[in-house]
Amino acid sequence: MLHDRRMTTAPNASTAPTPGTGPNPGPAPITLAVHGDATIHHPAERGTVRVVVGFRGKDRQTIVRSTTVVHEQIVAAAKAHEQRGAATWWSADQVSFSSYQDYQKDVPVARFRAGASVEVKFRDFRALADWVLEIGGIDGVAVQVTWALTESRRVELERRARVDAVRDALTRATDYAASLDRPAPRLVAVYEPGLRPDVVASGGGSPMSARMMASPSGGDAAFELKPADIEVTASVTADFVV
Repeated sequence: MLHDRRMTTAPNASTAPTPGTGPNPGPAPITLAVHGDATIHHPAERGTVRVVVGFRGKDRQTIVRSTTVVHEQIVAAAKAHEQRGAATWWSADQVSFSSYQDYQKDVPVARFRAGASVEVKFRDFRALADWVLEIGGIDGVAVQVTWALTESRRVELERRARVDAVRDALTRATDYAASLDRPAPRLVAVYEPGLRPDVVASGGGSPMSARMMASPSGGDAAFELKPADIEVTASVTADFVV
């Protein structure tokens, strides 16, 4: 009697085909690198008035006295605005005094200059506008206004912007995957600006910016201030595999 001694073996890891190498290999994975952006606009909630007081001239005592008198006037008004609730805080932490040489017909002449600054943050924009008009006519005074959000609002909007930026990146990757007849993309990595390896971050502006828009209304009676909305932005880059 003859016996068939042939043996069969099951395929193991060394003999099983690897993805993309069998008789009908699937498409090789594709990496999609995309960016995502988000911008949120919100009306300004605070206005900070920066008042710079400065005088210069040849008499030292006159320059110091003039600067001191106007500075005290501005500080008194700042305190009053805070007490009434129109302002949330004020500060007066910069004072300067220096001498320099000027020339009159090629003859050196000693000159002096003094300066001081006060900042007041307003929640009441009507009071802000009235005060800017009031102090704008004082000799030796320069005024600048900047706009901002409250701290809690800024944190809230920055968080929303980050989430929206990632969603924008996912939308872009999904669109690219669909155009290539690929399945839904799988996220591999997300990078904030400047953190992607081997890529030099480009210079950018502040994530929050605002400007002052002031126009006279009714002659010299008042200023109508309409601050531009605050922009809160976020940007990411992300890698997906499809």
